[in-house]
Amino acid sequence: MNPALTEPFGLTLLEAAACGLPMVATDDGGPRDIQHRCDNGFLADVTDPGALQEALELAGSDQSRWRRWSDNGVEAISRYFSWDAHVCQYLALMQQKIRVSPVRGMSVVRRPSPVSRLLALDLDSCLELPEERSLAHLRDRLQAEPFAASTGLVILTGRSLDQARQRYQELHLPDPKAWICRAGTEIHHALDRAEDPVWDKRISQAWDREAVLAAMGQLQEHIQLQDPDHQSRFKVSYLLRASNRGLMGLARQCLRRHALQAEPQLRCHMFLDVLPQRASRSEAIRFLAHSWGLPLEQVLVVASQQGDGELLDGLPATVVPADHDPCLLGQRTQQRVYVSKRPSVGAVLDGLTHYRFSGSR
Repeated sequence: MNPALTEPFGLTLLEAAACGLPMVATDDGGPRDIQHRCDNGFLADVTDPGALQEALELAGSDQSRWRRWSDNGVEAISRYFSWDAHVCQYLALMQQKIRVSPVRGMSVVRRPSPVSRLLALDLDSCLELPEERSLAHLRDRLQAEPFAASTGLVILTGRSLDQARQRYQELHLPDPKAWICRAGTEIHHALDRAEDPVWDKRISQAWDREAVLAAMGQLQEHIQLQDPDHQSRFKVSYLLRASNRGLMGLARQCLRRHALQAEPQLRCHMFLDVLPQRASRSEAIRFLAHSWGLPLEQVLVVASQQGDGELLDGLPATVVPADHDPCLLGQRTQQRVYVSKRPSVGAVLDGLTHYRFSGSR
């Protein structure tokens, strides 16, 4: 309880909320903002002893409300008052000021923002073998207002656009606003389906595909090239001949030894992609958010497979399904990472609720 007559901020209330303790506080200054964001207690006129007594008695009279307030406080502290949250706010302010890409002064093509939030789903993992009931619920959720008008769907995949569209049509989900294909090396906007020329130019800097092929050839006893359908201008894809924990280190050493600006990425313990150093799925998401003028705190992603660790390291809100790869265990405790008790699409639904992506903003 904070019965101060005036309270400019309310640090003790934030500390209590972080510990799951609901509040009864003065209806003045900082507590008003905390209550608005946390919804974790009552505000009272502390100059009226009767009103303060009534607020205290009401606060402790309903155990289910008390638990809801407790959960709300813990979640809101991470969302609005943590260091990560402050960094998100600063970055959002910087994004409003910056109008130039960091790549040699290249201007970013600003597209009118079609949405106020972004939901990124991986076609190759959380949508690969969805449980039908959860898929139907997700379908309804994405099509319902105001969600449909406020949230843009972005599909991530290692496949080509044509292959991804063919598979996606089978799910009967709403059309996405954009596609991030071939492991983050291609961005296609829904309206014209053409590759984003700015992203294309950005990741092409210092990329030498033939040199990558020659350098990685030294590891042919460990890897073999995948079929041509899995290759592209900015992606060289291999299959591991056998599971090898040390292969990523060998691949990085090989690329660095040849002074190549390329980065290896291992997926599902058996698929190795070599991409331009500037390219990845997480960087493509950041690029889209920036080009649409969206702060990264308004982005929700799902991480479940080996190689998804890059999605856990950034500022977007992240959902980890119950059936995630064990290699993600060490990153589950990071802030803005929610671990669902359900697999695949069920986890997506839980994440939408947890991060309050259900309504308009």
